[in-house]
Amino acid sequence: MFESPVMPPAPTTPNPPRVLLLQMPWATGQRPSIALGILSELCREQSIPVEVFYPNLDMAALVGFETAGRMSNERLIYGFSEHIFAVDVFGKERLGSDAYLAAVAASMDGSGQAPAWKARFRDLAYLQMLRDEAAPQFLAAIEQRVLDHAPDIVGFTATFNQVMSSLALAARLKRQRPSLQVLAGGACFDAEMGMEYHRALPGVLDHVFLGEAEESFRSYLQRVKAGMPTHDIPGVTSYRDGAVSVVPGRALQDLNQSPMPDYDAFFQEKDRLERETGMVFNIEFLPFESARGCWWGEKNQCTFCGINGELMGFRAKDLDAVLRDIVTLSMRHSVVKFTA
Repeated sequence: MFESPVMPPAPTTPNPPRVLLLQMPWATGQRPSIALGILSELCREQSIPVEVFYPNLDMAALVGFETAGRMSNERLIYGFSEHIFAVDVFGKERLGSDAYLAAVAASMDGSGQAPAWKARFRDLAYLQMLRDEAAPQFLAAIEQRVLDHAPDIVGFTATFNQVMSSLALAARLKRQRPSLQVLAGGACFDAEMGMEYHRALPGVLDHVFLGEAEESFRSYLQRVKAGMPTHDIPGVTSYRDGAVSVVPGRALQDLNQSPMPDYDAFFQEKDRLERETGMVFNIEFLPFESARGCWWGEKNQCTFCGINGELMGFRAKDLDAVLRDIVTLSMRHSVVKFTA
């Protein structure tokens, strides 16, 4: 359990630094992360060594596709999927974990009309196994793998229920290597949420990237390479003098400045686990981007729309670049289904 919010001394990062990016559970194992695909390419643009791990695939191999898929997709158990990793950060007592697991089990429909998967999640012993055995075993294995690769910078992306698994691993890594730079970004670390996570765990997170990160991550890498301070990069939080601060960032104006995502690491991780376990990971589709924002919302924002501020502005990639990305990725990975 992570206990101390005390910040370590400012690290001296080697030049060039070694970067490791991770996608944690419970991201689906059926497609790669476009965010990590883009960010890893930004590292390569600046000749910075980078690796990308997909521990969400390792977790699926550990608990099985059925459980991993339910954790990824069933909103009814999103809270539980986060809770089993939150215990590693905050402890069972603080979270009232035993009572919570009992409530989760009791909430599952036990009638004959209920989906079959709910019967498994009605089993309190099974929920306890996921919390007390599977999650710690997984975290220990990934922690050791990361440490064996000796990165200088570790970055996590989180969308939906990936926050606590990311924070749990980050806290473990910080205990072992306080000088390690830990970064976080993605939808669940955006805006006030990202700032509050940093405020709550300043000894775990060094920076949180708010919003679109192409420009801010480029700036961060350039500054690290140059040995310059990283506390005032627009769109990136910093913790100084007991408070979290951020210089406002901006959305990427020219989408052609966002590189084609590199998904090689995802397929390498998939192939590794298939060799080790005999399991077959089915790829649903590959993500790509042709535009961001909303052309209609610029004129008249829909009442239910959750897009705010600069992110509403419609920006499109050149058609030739979009077609090039799709054709290149399809031929490289033998996948013909794409989603934007």
